[in-house]
Amino acid sequence: KEIEKLTKEYCLYTWENIWNSSQNKINDFSNLPNREKILEMVNKYSTSTKQHNLQVWDIMEYFAEKLWENKDYWWMVWVIHDIDWDYIEKDWNRHCKEEFIKMCNEFKIPENIIKDVQSHVSTSMIEKPDTLVRKYLSSTDELSWFIWAYFRMNPSNDPMDIKVKSI
Repeated sequence: KEIEKLTKEYCLYTWENIWNSSQNKINDFSNLPNREKILEMVNKYSTSTKQHNLQVWDIMEYFAEKLWENKDYWWMVWVIHDIDWDYIEKDWNRHCKEEFIKMCNEFKIPENIIKDVQSHVSTSMIEKPDTLVRKYLSSTDELSWFIWAYFRMNPSNDPMDIKVKSI
């Protein structure tokens, strides 16, 4: 029963979720900045979290492809999700707020991306994680830190040596 409860509460990949999320889905991607512009933003503002921002972007692309979503959009949401983290000196109370919005405005990041990114800040709940991109961002963000920590403790320094049963 506990597993059923958790599955219903945190369910990410069900047809019902896909259908409900598709009702709120953005279909016009013409205003998206290109990847070079996003990487310029990362290079300008990200220092110690840069690797985190970049290391697992293909997780979001992978899920976007599996869910028939726009891979570029999901990639952008992922890559900038912690862009302000170093700049605000890792202060949860300021994360994805004023400074983040200024950075996004400087690089002409569309409001829908800003809101999707803001949804992953569980301490403030600026935006609810109520769409697929938001749910996947929140879950993959936490998972990626866990995998990174495990990898750092792995003596071989080869991510292919990570065994699922070890985790």
